[in-house]
Amino acid sequence: SNATSLDTQIVLNPVYPDKAGIAISLDSTLTIAFDAGSSYYPAYIFPSIANRTTLYGNPAYTYDLEPSLLLAHAPIRFKFDVARLGVTGKKVGVYAKSAGGSWWIFIGKIDGGKLEANGFGLGELAVIEDNDPPIISAVLPAGIIRTSLPILSCTIKDGISGLALDNGISMTIDDAWVPADYDLNTDRFSYKVRTPLAAGKHKLEITALDNQGNSIIRTSYFTVTKAK
Repeated sequence: SNATSLDTQIVLNPVYPDKAGIAISLDSTLTIAFDAGSSYYPAYIFPSIANRTTLYGNPAYTYDLEPSLLLAHAPIRFKFDVARLGVTGKKVGVYAKSAGGSWWIFIGKIDGGKLEANGFGLGELAVIEDNDPPIISAVLPAGIIRTSLPILSCTIKDGISGLALDNGISMTIDDAWVPADYDLNTDRFSYKVRTPLAAGKHKLEITALDNQGNSIIRTSYFTVTKAK
């Protein structure tokens, strides 16, 4: 016989502009929900199964959601079965691939045992476990300085879920909080001292927290000496 048997399962998940609808991955780990009016045009949605991998050195699952160029007028809801994925209670978040495809953008985390996120398009999604705290480096001043009005600064980066910028980074000098500013373009966290520091040793402490609750505290010391 010349007959060919194809052992391939194809599930059609139609989405229409005027109707609410859902698309479910073949392994049932991901449900994509569309509200009426979400999609600009009719389409068939094809979510891949969860592909186990490693991203940023941490356990992860990735999904390919086709058509990758589909854009939505209203948020598309992504819901993950954390029990099936085996990520219950871990520091996992949902990430969408950037437009250029070069990095992952944090869009949601586990809340009350549910892992959900919203997006305005398809493409690539990932569920990544993040146990790595931010990195604090280039702390200044250091050693002996001759000014009593120094600029206190450091660089803070987080390569996975991102810094919790609302209340997750802080700076103290001699245990007193100061209103330091964070520059998103340079990752520099800095404060210009306004009240002259006394001569002697001073403690600079920086705290950083990421969007998954990983934290780090960096303490350093410097000494102010009177200029001759």
